[in-house]
Amino acid sequence: MPIPVIVAVGHTADKYILDEISKFSAKTPTDAGYILIELIDRYHNDIKSFYEESLLYGNKRLEYYKTDLKLTYASIFDNTKNRIQNLKTDIKNFYENIISFSPDHLVKYGYWVFLGDDGNYLTRQNIEWFKPWDITNIKVYDKEFKVEIK
Repeated sequence: MPIPVIVAVGHTADKYILDEISKFSAKTPTDAGYILIELIDRYHNDIKSFYEESLLYGNKRLEYYKTDLKLTYASIFDNTKNRIQNLKTDIKNFYENIISFSPDHLVKYGYWVFLGDDGNYLTRQNIEWFKPWDITNIKVYDKEFKVEIK
């Protein structure tokens, strides 16, 4: 921004070369003071206006970010809540599946299970322990039977 030069040589009607090259020309030093006060007021008002516009813009941006942050928080909260609920449901279903394959549960619904000599249920992994003519128990609901493997 160029520096404003004010020329006020004195009480004269003459024009000087300085008057031609200066930004402002005043007839008297008092007039130069008025011009200077007017320039200062104009710059002050421009700066004040710029400050107020900047403040207004800044507040609008701040409100936008606050709203965006609230929406982001709500979205994260809802997604986390839904994810936790889904995991709880998955765990419940997994637990029910495990229970449905427990030997006691299977026996209640008409399936049979083998019991080893120690009273523990036999599984696919330990069923190979049986050899022909071994005797074991079969449990059906609330009854047990001794059987011979052939």
